[in-house]
Amino acid sequence: MSQPTVAVFDVLRMAEDTPKHGLFAIKTLPGHQKLFFGIKKEDPNSGVFCSLWTSLEDAQYYVSKSILPNKVSTLLFEFDVNCDPLVPLMAPCTEGFTGFGAEEGFEGNVKRFLEAVDGERVSLKGYYGGVVGVGVGKDEGGGIVRLLLGWESVEAHGEAKAVEEGVILRNIHELRSLRREVELFHVEFREV
Repeated sequence: MSQPTVAVFDVLRMAEDTPKHGLFAIKTLPGHQKLFFGIKKEDPNSGVFCSLWTSLEDAQYYVSKSILPNKVSTLLFEFDVNCDPLVPLMAPCTEGFTGFGAEEGFEGNVKRFLEAVDGERVSLKGYYGGVVGVGVGKDEGGGIVRLLLGWESVEAHGEAKAVEEGVILRNIHELRSLRREVELFHVEFREV
């Protein structure tokens, strides 16, 4: 049976455009698959590294090495074997929606939201696809669930949200309960 893809998201305080320190070291670690970097559109002082790993053990080993400087936070997510996180990560713009303090049922809500959006993909201009990841470990108030959606641009996401009676507005209720708080960001990832 295949293992899920594991993604590590490191948020850094930025002192330069792309931190070069540690990139080679990350790429030589066992189980490393791909590494992406981008600046948060909502906060140009925050950079996001997303690294993909073949196993949870390899990802946890990487996290234990503390390779990247200026780290603010690190989160690990497992993506189902039937999902491809490369779809949203390689889109021109990646939306990351994270629910913290997730209660039982929130993961199912997020999956239903994604199924609805994917089901109307043809009518969503600029939508590439998405995946749902479950956080490894828990935050102080429950689980963590991350939804990654690929878009042509931040504007394409905004236009899709603004459509009255559109799929996003019809299903947004799925994301508004059974969690304590959320984080939303947009990044134009590039592979490094």
